[in-house]
Amino acid sequence: MDKEKWIIYPEDKLKAFWDMIILVFVIITCLYAPISLAFNDENQAFNYLVLDWIINIFFIGDIFVNCLTAYYDSEFSLVKNHRMIIKRYLMSRFIIDLIAVIPFDSFIGTNNSNSGLQFL
Repeated sequence: MDKEKWIIYPEDKLKAFWDMIILVFVIITCLYAPISLAFNDENQAFNYLVLDWIINIFFIGDIFVNCLTAYYDSEFSLVKNHRMIIKRYLMSRFIIDLIAVIPFDSFIGTNNSNSGLQFL
């Protein structure tokens, strides 16, 4: 099997398109997360859940894309060795990306009837 077939080049147009999709999802997450927390609308809860799962699937996919994307080293040589690519990714952004895809809200039981501040 040709290992170079599984390499994504940094200048690839498809890689640039993928990065734009991820950027849009990051912006959506930054906007909708505070809004969904501030305005806990039970009618929209399912929509938020579906959107959250779609975004998480793309973020998980981004982890795999990053593990296959070649990079330029300090001497501007293109590194296409999978082991070196994965090692570099694990030492840089992997932890942040992994934490971003953990569905913490699924682990924490939420009780909508008792959430938030209650006034007399």
